[in-house]
Amino acid sequence: MAEWINVKDIADGAKFYAGAAIRIMPTPCGLEEGNFIPENGLVYLISDNASDKSYFNCVCLSAGEEGNVICRLERKGNYVLGSEIKRMFESELQEAFISKSIEIAVI
Repeated sequence: MAEWINVKDIADGAKFYAGAAIRIMPTPCGLEEGNFIPENGLVYLISDNASDKSYFNCVCLSAGEEGNVICRLERKGNYVLGSEIKRMFESELQEAFISKSIEIAVI
């Protein structure tokens, strides 16, 4: 199982690579505002962007949203900085968590 770290707690200079996972959970405020995020959250995978090597894609792995790209993260070489993840995901409507890697089971 992945160990999730609140995005607020990561250092701006922390490096995250393709394969890292981001879990988005709605806040009570987000649910009141009709946020699109379901109560059990959504999981996204940081993956390469084949058409633009300046960015990574954040691709949804959660059922019903799988394959959707929520955003593009600016790359610094072969990683993305914690400051970029914070910029894209910190919000009063959602809470974001990151894992350095995720286990994917193929059934």
